[in-house]
Parts: sequence; C-alpha cells; structure tokens
Amino acid sequence: MLRGEAMNVRGLVVCVQYDDILSITLPRNMQHLDDCLVVTSPADKDTQRLADSLGAKWFATDAFYRNSARLNKGLAIEQAFDALGHGWILIWDADILLPFSLPDFQPRLGCLYTARRRILTDYSQWRSHLVDWSGLPLRPENHFYGYFQLFHADDPVLKSRPWYGIDYTHAGGGDDVFQKRWPANRKLRPPFEVLHLGPCDANWFGRVTPRLDGATIEAASERRRTMQTYLRSKGWG
Repeated sequence: MLRGEAMNVRGLVVCVQYDDILSITLPRNMQHLDDCLVVTSPADKDTQRLADSLGAKWFATDAFYRNSARLNKGLAIEQAFDALGHGWILIWDADILLPFSLPDFQPRLGCLYTARRRILTDYSQWRSHLVDWSGLPLRPENHFYGYFQLFHADDPVLKSRPWYGIDYTHAGGGDDVFQKRWPANRKLRPPFEVLHLGPCDANWFGRVTPRLDGATIEAASERRRTMQTYLRSKGWG
C-alpha cells in the first residue's frame, strides 16, 4: 500500500466511456489505496456500476462538457477535490496499472511524485503483462503529468484554488498547470514504475481507441480523432 502521513492515501481517477479499461486497473490499484473516487459523467452508467461493484466511490459531474468543452478534465477534477477530502491524494489515469507489490515508500509533504511508465500500446495483450512488464518500452518522462500525481492536499504550494487548470476544452493542459506549482527540486520519481495500457495522448477529446469488449464507439469518435491529430501538430502530446 502507498503510505503517507497517517497511512491514508485516497485515489482519484477520471473515467468517461473507459469502463472496459478501468475494470482492469481499478481492482489492482485499489489494493494500494485506502479509498478511491471515480470521476465520471452523469450519463456514464457503466462506469458508475463498475465502481459500485468494486466498492469504489463515484462522483458524476457535467463539468466535462460545460461551455461547449469536449472533455474538460481539469474542471471535473477540481470539482472532485471537494468531494475527496484532504490528506494524501493520488491522481491516476484509468489506463494506468500499478505493480502487484510496491517497495517501502514514504512520500514527503511538500513534494509531487510522478512514476515513470512503461507502455503496452496494444492493450488487448494486457493479460500477458500483468505481472512482468520490464521488457516493455519505458517512456521518456520530462514532466510530471496527471497520469500519476501523488501529493498532499496541505502542501504549501496548494494554498489557492483552483489547483488544476480549468479552462481547457480537452483533457490536456490542466495537469500541466498543476505540476508547475512545484519547483523542480520538489518534483520526484517514486521507486517503482507503472504500466500504461494503450497509446499515450489518444483520448483527450473523448474515447477514440477501440474497446476491449468490442462494443462500438459512437460516430463522433472520428471527429475526436481529427481534433487530437490537429493538437499534436501544434506540439501537444
């Protein structure tokens, strides 16, 4: 288990139409957390049912789509902070898998921790990499983005709200605003890696990657893919 002050680490994960992947990661990751809050949209009943079935709490908000946004992840997370409470918080993406076991690790208040990640691009192969993913590519990480952000809510850099960037129309950007609150010498790597299931930076405008269960992605996914490609051409992702 991740252990901080008072040995209480709460998880926060955003999941909108990503329940098939969350069904893999949530059971594993909850073993390392004292509790977990799944942030989703009011219409995403599959994610809500999954959270209920696994004993996780869920928080539904329309913040993702306010002001014509496609997926304002930062605003949704900012709202969820109020429901989550204080103490140690781990923000993690629905496609991030923690190891079976973690080394002894005592995070320090005043620091932001982001684990390095190995990438399993074809997540249909996840079963063969559940235990050992040491042979998979290790992604170069120069930043401390929101796929894994462990911090304490009483950190001095978090005196003013909002913590996340809340004005983006897509899922990127908000976590970058957040990680820039810490000076470079206070942004650290924990002594373990995580596994990223699927391609990176593919679903910033909503789900476009194929579902594991073969269910059809709505027609709007092609427009989302086009917007994601345009964003990459501008240097994002």
